[in-house]
Amino acid sequence: MKKVVNKNILLTKKGVEEDRKLIDETITVLSEFEQGDLCQRLDLTVSNPALMELKTVLNKMGENMENNIDNVLS
Repeated sequence: MKKVVNKNILLTKKGVEEDRKLIDETITVLSEFEQGDLCQRLDLTVSNPALMELKTVLNKMGENMENNIDNVLS
């Protein structure tokens, strides 16, 4: 039982660390968006499905915004 609990604690800790890295990367990318650099994208992969969905949506948003600005400038 002790081994199972310790294994679950380690898996949870790893998941939290992964999530934090993606959140930090998201903050960095959105800060770049705020400064007008729309070519930044999120690259990390995590096991949290909700954060992976957020990553997909933010990357699509960045791509769409970049394309819209390019079209306006053309």
